Amino acid sequence: MLNHNLIFLSFVDETIYRATAFIGLNKCNPKPGETFLVTAAAGAVGSIIGQLAKLKGLKVIGLAGSKNKVNWCKDELGLN
Repeated sequence: MLNHNLIFLSFVDETIYRATAFIGLNKCNPKPGETFLVTAAAGAVGSIIGQLAKLKGLKVIGLAGSKNKVNWCKDELGLN
């Protein structure tokens, strides 16, 4: 049996992460070509804000807690 409450909560979580990243990036008002530092770049919000920053033409430096996470940020997300 599918638990619709869990599906809804998962959707809400993802929406909150995206909204947090979007609002945070716009609050900084970075200009294309600037360098943008993302802490916890492999996390839910960090991975989204890093991708959004790349789309805005920023050089994105991502910090992560392990070599595997750093490689994932570079290889999968395209962070610098």
